[in-house]
Amino acid sequence: MHRPDPKLPADAQDKRSVVPIEPEHWDEWLHGTTEQAMALIRLPELGCLAHGAAEPALQVELPI
Repeated sequence: MHRPDPKLPADAQDKRSVVPIEPEHWDEWLHGTTEQAMALIRLPELGCLAHGAAEPALQVELPI
């Protein structure tokens, strides 16, 4: 989720990641303090995220 900058050391690289935030917390995430935003970073509830083909007939098993 980031493009490494060869001119910067590893600890100064811009790192980004997806952070799932519930819709009712979007305003707090965007406009709150750093402490408020950090408190919103947590594992999503089990079953919150789904994977697989949108159309089950198109699902393919990938070799592992």
